Amino acid sequence: MSGREVTSSSTRICSGVKMTRRPIAAIVVFVVSAFTQEPTPILPGVERAITTNHDLLKHLEFYTCRETIERFQPGADGHPVVRDIVQVDVGVGAKREMYSWPGEANFSLMDLGGLVGHGLLATGLFSGFAKDLFVVDIRTVRPVGEEMLLGQRALQFSYQVPPLNSQWQIRWNGETGQVGEDGQFWVNAENYRLLRLRVSALKIPPQLRLRSLNITLDYQLVNNTLVPARSSLDALEAGGAAFHNAAVFSDCHVFAVESKILDSESATATVLNEYKHQQPVISSGLTLRLQLNEQLSARDVIVGKLITARLESTIKISPGRTLPEGSILRGRVRRFEKLDDPPNTYLVGLSFAEMDVDGQTYRLSAELKSMERLAGIRTEISRSRNESIAIGISPGRKVGRSPAAENDDLAAPVMPGAAVFFLTNTESIPKGFRMIWRTTKVK
Repeated sequence: MSGREVTSSSTRICSGVKMTRRPIAAIVVFVVSAFTQEPTPILPGVERAITTNHDLLKHLEFYTCRETIERFQPGADGHPVVRDIVQVDVGVGAKREMYSWPGEANFSLMDLGGLVGHGLLATGLFSGFAKDLFVVDIRTVRPVGEEMLLGQRALQFSYQVPPLNSQWQIRWNGETGQVGEDGQFWVNAENYRLLRLRVSALKIPPQLRLRSLNITLDYQLVNNTLVPARSSLDALEAGGAAFHNAAVFSDCHVFAVESKILDSESATATVLNEYKHQQPVISSGLTLRLQLNEQLSARDVIVGKLITARLESTIKISPGRTLPEGSILRGRVRRFEKLDDPPNTYLVGLSFAEMDVDGQTYRLSAELKSMERLAGIRTEISRSRNESIAIGISPGRKVGRSPAAENDDLAAPVMPGAAVFFLTNTESIPKGFRMIWRTTKVK
């Protein structure tokens, strides 16, 4: 089974696709199991396309790529605007896609939604859709014709999977429905190598209030193995609001040897636990006064970016043992999202997970207690809500409306283990920014 998933900050789904519509709402699309429909006769040309790409995909599980995702959500006019950029490493292990922050030594047991924790995210793009089509025997492929694509002469094919066989589900704002799959793919007319795969949700149930959900994947060849080069995910809700993700897959290479043993959930857990137990931990209850080692600017920050801070003063842990002044802490940008209301505002999340002490790396868990009071950095902001009220109704005429505005307070959402706050009328956090954290028990 190859899971496909989009995750958001508001909900956790083990396998699926989930997307933020507002700060609370989410969409989830996920595959429960592989296709089960009966095979139908293969037509001329189809068999070569299936066989060729089956062979080019069979070693994909030995590869990992850097996935950079540019995320768009509806702006004030309902059209997509850029919210943030997320970067993760993706591979296949334990018979599913696995993720980590860029450059981490091991993949996480968490799904992508659990790792990032918010916003529009999609899994299954790295391996799920292509392997279900070319490795799982669905046998519904039909030739369509020939056209130019990506500067190459390409053959187009189509396929469909009805809702009862696809096991593809969409959850939109708490409503769940099962959908089918309406797909097309294009192969090079000379060698039949996959160029593009496009998949649309088929027969979306009306209670979802979702007009369409479309995924497009372009492919590249790396050492005679097909891996995705770029992808897009587009969703349009009944009210006209549009959502979009654009991802690029780069730095694709073969796994390290030790990664190949991750062929089951238990094996993965064992490897990760052994890795964690090799690292000592920072005890709970310590107060860490930190200074950020670099400026973080909206112009170049991505979610997942490695950040560092240093201890302002020596901390005594026990007789004869200290955390020296200047010890380096490493963490990640967990959030850097531009908001519509109030304008010129970003929602930021930072976390720290490791500390270097006298040449040894320690794991840590900590919560923010306080931070430096600087102009533009706040944990709570006010925003306006523009509404309209009816001013008159007469037979046969339109309702007249008058604008009304009211203010409300918006508090930074809670993200366990992370400092979450707002930047207002500024796009950067300065180098040397001071924070006080309190260590908690490492899980």
